[in-house]
Amino acid sequence: MIKLNRVPQLSTTGMKGDSERHPAGKRRRFRDGVALAAVVLLLLTNGFAGSQYTQRLRIHTNLVETSYKILGTLNNLESQITAAESEQRQYLLTSNNDYLRRYERVTFSALSTLKELRLLFRENPTEIAQVVVLEELIKQKADELSAAIEASRDKGIETSKLIVANQFGTSSLDSVQDLVNQIRTRERSSMDRRETTASTTYLTSLVVGIVSTTAGLLLVLSVVYLLQNNRRRAEEAANSINADHARLQASENPKFGN
Repeated sequence: MIKLNRVPQLSTTGMKGDSERHPAGKRRRFRDGVALAAVVLLLLTNGFAGSQYTQRLRIHTNLVETSYKILGTLNNLESQITAAESEQRQYLLTSNNDYLRRYERVTFSALSTLKELRLLFRENPTEIAQVVVLEELIKQKADELSAAIEASRDKGIETSKLIVANQFGTSSLDSVQDLVNQIRTRERSSMDRRETTASTTYLTSLVVGIVSTTAGLLLVLSVVYLLQNNRRRAEEAANSINADHARLQASENPKFGN
């Protein structure tokens, strides 16, 4: 007597699993895409913020450097004016042409220094106006010194001594020194503010860099974890499919009784 084989019952678990794996795979791919997009966005934001803070730091650093140049130029100008008056006085007292040549050289250097100062203040209209006044005072002082030299040549050594004595009562040099001190005081105040701003910008950029780098590393680690987790799930799904396929093949083999 022939036994009829029982119709194999296909496992609905595998079929149900197939229907559930497709939406799950789509969700995993979506999460992976979101994570990668977040990493890229964070890197772009980090790069943009870093470039902005670097640019600001460069600007404030350049301003501080300009302030140091201005203060150095003012010191040079002040010493040149004092040296010009000293050389002129020595010439009036001795009639030695070496003092006259040094006086002319120092006076020319002072006028050149004024041009440098004007260039350093080219973006500051208020200080440019002060430099123009300073230039007028220095030229006035140079004219006084030159006029004294010409008078001494015409009227002799006694007149020269009288001119030297009277120069101590003039206020032109005092006006020059007062204006130089005013410009120096304002520039030192500006330099202090610029140094504070540059220091704050540097610290802010450092903190932003540390935070963004830490956040980037965490996101990268999260993406690596998601990829590893998805890989493990894919392997488990593949093993499940292989097991279902093996059971299906085993159930389809015909079995006959004797």
